Amino acid sequence: MPGKDMRYELVHGELYETIPPGAFHGAIAVVLAALIRDWLKQAGSGYVGVEVVSPGETATDVRENVRDLLAAGTSLVWVIYPRSREVIVHHPDGTAKAYRDTMVLASPEVLPGFSCTVAALFAA
Repeated sequence: MPGKDMRYELVHGELYETIPPGAFHGAIAVVLAALIRDWLKQAGSGYVGVEVVSPGETATDVRENVRDLLAAGTSLVWVIYPRSREVIVHHPDGTAKAYRDTMVLASPEVLPGFSCTVAALFAA
């Protein structure tokens, strides 16, 4: 939006003001993107996007986003919660699992050969 200092997000055709996510949010996204980029170089193909929960997002916002991504055919959704330092992994069949600290994130059916600990995401 020209002339505005706020960020906006389009959700189901409606425009919402959003709070800028901040440095820690960005650092987590960069760490995970670098890990996955390295994996993609070895795997040779694929596409990955990362959902890191922003300070202004509500639980409803996150649930709707996960539902939309899975309904669009996404094979796996990792929702990263910086404040609680955990990752919730969502699958198309509706199951989800929480990962913390030294637990290893790995989904060989979607990302064969990729793994990292949750703690590694917050090392930035």
